[in-house]
Amino acid sequence: MTANFGISLKWVLQKTLPRLQSFCNPHVRLRQIHISTISCLKTEPHQLIVRPPGFNVPEEERNKDTFLEAVKIYTTRPGPRRGHVEFILSALKYMEEFGVHRDLQAYKDLLDILPKGIYIPTNMFQAEFFHYPKQQQCILDLLEQMEDNG
Repeated sequence: MTANFGISLKWVLQKTLPRLQSFCNPHVRLRQIHISTISCLKTEPHQLIVRPPGFNVPEEERNKDTFLEAVKIYTTRPGPRRGHVEFILSALKYMEEFGVHRDLQAYKDLLDILPKGIYIPTNMFQAEFFHYPKQQQCILDLLEQMEDNG
């Protein structure tokens, strides 16, 4: 058995919410947003590692010189350098395609991308608790790939 008090929750919300909203901020209006489920469906999964423009070369031109040139272009471009980790991870992914997975100079150039002295832990807590996890994991991946390839 349900009790009917003559007032629905919908009616109460329609009457009280605009008053509360206008009391708090009279310049903001309440809007309803409808989102279609079709527009929310993702057709392609997002990829974390994208191919930088320097690695978009035809297959016949993929060699050590073009790889090192792509790294040089990234390091010498003007303005603040961002996306160090993403660039290094994408370069690691494409090293075998360029045939530099056994080249020490390529690994040295990739290590030189990161800024010097910024990611050094400065106190005991930073040293113990893995303070720069993304950057440290990136360098560990680079060293591991270098060890695996000789």
